Amino acid sequence: MSEYIMKQGEDIYGLYRIDFQPQNFPVFYALSQSEKMGIMELAELLQLTHPGVIQQAKALEKMGLIDSIQGEDDRRRRWLSLSQKGKELLPALQDVWQDIQASLDEAVGPQPGTLLENLDRLEQNFSQLPFAKRVAQKRKERIGSAVEIIDYREEYKQEFGRINYAWIEKYFTIEAADRETIDQHISKILDKGGCILFARFGTQIIGTVALIKGEDGVYELVKMGVDEAYQGYRVGWKLGQAAIKKGKELSGRRIFLESNKRLGPAINLYKKLGFREVIRPSFQSEYDRCDIIMELYL
Repeated sequence: MSEYIMKQGEDIYGLYRIDFQPQNFPVFYALSQSEKMGIMELAELLQLTHPGVIQQAKALEKMGLIDSIQGEDDRRRRWLSLSQKGKELLPALQDVWQDIQASLDEAVGPQPGTLLENLDRLEQNFSQLPFAKRVAQKRKERIGSAVEIIDYREEYKQEFGRINYAWIEKYFTIEAADRETIDQHISKILDKGGCILFARFGTQIIGTVALIKGEDGVYELVKMGVDEAYQGYRVGWKLGQAAIKKGKELSGRRIFLESNKRLGPAINLYKKLGFREVIRPSFQSEYDRCDIIMELYL
């Protein structure tokens, strides 16, 4: 089981795009809990041989994650501590460890048994859903629950363009109407009574959506986009729900949107949010790519 978890651990760190070897976890984690430690202290704490600790320490030092400093009183002794690079990497690693722990707890179950019973449960549950996939699920749950939707802020105005241009360029060609709405979003959206919302994860802006105010309580949902690295985490769902709620707060009676049928996941999202396709033969879109109109009555 330990060999299986170690192998899966390599895939898990790869999922987070972190260059870290699971076999070096014991020494790195111990040093993250202390200002500095010596080889003997680490070996005693971790119940490892001196050569085992030295092997991990050398690997971590080679990666620049720890510093090895000669003792002032005893120059034969060396003190190990996290390097600046190691300290900067620590928060990201703590997220990984949190998801790993949640996955193990779930696989063992709410009522842990003996060691052998727990190992048997792990083996059975991992045969149904591999460890790395369980951790990936926990990562999605953690990120999804931590994402907050906030109103437009001047400090994030560049993010509105960054996210939308990246999304459009991935699937289509940027059109004049795109540039006008994105580059002049304050005058085209906000100053006319519309709104722009952002999805924020920690200090990062990872998604956005806007409502353009029309006549008679009609709003158009536009420029919904999510950073590629955070797609699949229900960020679009949160943005869509927040936009609908905002439309109601603005006394809107209907929200419509224009899209393209190529965007299957997006169309499915709109349907789950309550939007339905409508046929408007006389409707003239500003966008060449538009081949579907959907609307939702509030």
